[in-house]
Amino acid sequence: MKIRFRWLLAVLSLASAHGLAAESPSAASSSAVRDSATLAVTLQVPYEHTLTWLADPLHHIAWNSGFFSGPGTRGARWNEARANVPALGGPVRLRIETHRSCGAFEVYFAPGTAPFPEPAQVRLVRNGDGVDVLWTIHRASGASEEEWQGARTAMQQSLQRLKARLEAPH
Repeated sequence: MKIRFRWLLAVLSLASAHGLAAESPSAASSSAVRDSATLAVTLQVPYEHTLTWLADPLHHIAWNSGFFSGPGTRGARWNEARANVPALGGPVRLRIETHRSCGAFEVYFAPGTAPFPEPAQVRLVRNGDGVDVLWTIHRASGASEEEWQGARTAMQQSLQRLKARLEAPH
């Protein structure tokens, strides 16, 4: 029997609304090892539909109401948007870079006109007629156990909102 292993990593660094403190780009790129948690949700939605839908940054703002506050607006490019993120201190720019061939996304957040720091990553994996969506969050330096648990709970709730949104009858 041939056993196939798929190593699935997706990184999404969330801010303090999810129990994580905002970090500077230099802190985010340090080599310090931090706890991480990979959270997943299985959607009974075709892979291609999910991939296309998540490529639009305005859709991220719509389903992740635990992180974003209020509606977003389209940015200068089709894959950019502006939205309010209270945990990051207000307005941010969001950019989604999509790698369709491997079902991966790079998700960039930056306040105001600041340059985008290293991206967070998301991964989609085909699962029969549906898709698994995987997000890995990292524990922020100095986050308490309670904050870390809150971050994991908030992200899992966000993934359930994504599931409800995409599986709802159109």
